Formats: sequence, C-alpha cells, structure tokens
Amino acid sequence: QGLEGVVEDGEISSIISNDERRVVIGTLMRVVDYRRLKDGKLLLLVQGLERFVVENVRQLRPFCVADVQILPDLEELTAANEVGNSLAQARVQAVQESFRWHDFEYDPHVKLPLRSHADEITISDVYGPDLVAVMPHIPMASDVKPPPKMMNDIEAKFSEEDGVSSTEKENEDIESILIENGILSHAMAHPEMKQNLSGLSCDELERVLWSRLLEYSKISKKTIPPAIMSIKESCSEYPPYRRQKRLSYAAPAIIETLTGREFRQTLLETVNTEGRLRATIDHLEIIISDLMGEFA
Repeated sequence: QGLEGVVEDGEISSIISNDERRVVIGTLMRVVDYRRLKDGKLLLLVQGLERFVVENVRQLRPFCVADVQILPDLEELTAANEVGNSLAQARVQAVQESFRWHDFEYDPHVKLPLRSHADEITISDVYGPDLVAVMPHIPMASDVKPPPKMMNDIEAKFSEEDGVSSTEKENEDIESILIENGILSHAMAHPEMKQNLSGLSCDELERVLWSRLLEYSKISKKTIPPAIMSIKESCSEYPPYRRQKRLSYAAPAIIETLTGREFRQTLLETVNTEGRLRATIDHLEIIISDLMGEFA
C-alpha cells in the first residue's frame, strides 16, 4: 500500500504495519546480468539507480505493480530550486538531471562470474567469493563520457504546468510528509559517538569518510574494492554532489557484515546525502575503535 488512500491530511494512516512501512520506500534498479538456475530461481546482478516512494499499488498478485515517484536527495532539490523553480518543478529538474548521469555511472560490461548455460547451473555453482568480487556493483562506465552540462539551465525553466503532474502538485512537499510520519528521516548521531559531525559540509564529510575508510582498511587489512576507489578517482567533470551521493550508498558496503542489513534500510530512509555520510562515518569510528581495542 502506498500513499494513495494512506496519506490523509498529511499523515500516514495507522493501518500500515512496521513491515508494510518499509515497502513504501524502494529502489529503482537496472538488471545488469542474470542466470536462471536449474530449480527455476533467478540470480540477478543489479545496480541501484534511484530511490522512490510508492504512490499507488495497482496490483498485488501474481506480482506487485505500483505507481512510484522518484525521491531525490535534499541536496539535489536545493540545487534545482536555486533557479527559481517551485518545489514540484525542482523535483522534476533534479530527477531529469539524475537520469542524465545513469549511463556514465553504469558499466554494462560487468557480468556474473558464472557460465552461461542456465539449464545446468545449480546453487552449488554459485561461489560466494567470486560474487563478492563484483560487489558492491557500482562500476563506472569505461566507454561513456560525462554528459554535457545543461546550457544556462534552459531545461530547468518550466512554466507552471510543464513537467508537473497534478499528483506532484498535491504532494509538492512529499519529503516533509514522509519525515513527519517516520518513513524518511534525518540520520541521528550514533549514541556512542563523542565527535559531533553535524556542522560539517558534504565536502568536509567526504574527506573525513575517505580518511576513516583508509584507516579501517589499514587496521583490518581489508582492501577497499576498486569500484569504490574509482569514485574517489572519478573525472573532474563528475559533479561533487553526484560523487558524494554515490559514495554515501557505496562505502557502507565495506562494513555491512559488521553493521547488519538494518543499516542498509537506514541509509535508504535517510533523506539526504549529508546524513548518510555522517551515519557511515559514525559506524566506521565505532568499528575502528573496537578493532584498536582488540589489537591493544
């Protein structure tokens, strides 16, 4: 169940259980490669592209079909709003801008490390370490140049009606509704953290995060995956806000076995890039402190 029939006077209906609340927020994914196993199951290699909120469920059986709305980070909305757009228009502009970067941020040449004869593949052929080698799956395109910058923000200029649906106008401040009802949130500082990072910008948080990642790698003797290092080494045309957003989702994969899957859900429900960067730094600080205690 999504927002239609659920949001009443800016509040999420109490009929949604905790488990159901989680499916209100989802991830738009691109299937990179797949194998159908001998028992009929599918093994998919996917790349996350965007976050969305379910607006209306059209079908539940035999599989779910729903209308969704892409949810940019607050930083993206702020940047799009600087050209004088309404919030609804800024959302359209932010989504358009994000989709322009998909081909640059996606490498279609990476494949599952499995033979292609699907009728012969069983679960025993799926070797964990080989799969880990392609995770997290965020390789940058090797043969696609960055998209040209929008000239004079021409595409950012909308009339009152252009590109904005009636639903978007009704839910113009959808982030506030979702925050007020606990669907999205601002990341809270970890209770064990003594250092306050709330005053730092995304640029400053990015530098701190790389420092902690390298420190964690040195102490744990675990190599930072090349796909994550490629974010740091990306070209100068790659906007900092895109790089930071990508890093805020990718870096936590390094410590996922230590933070649990709940942290992945927390990241998805965090409303901005800054919050995800801070939350990841907090967890890294705790993990590094624990490791240092073990080696003391």
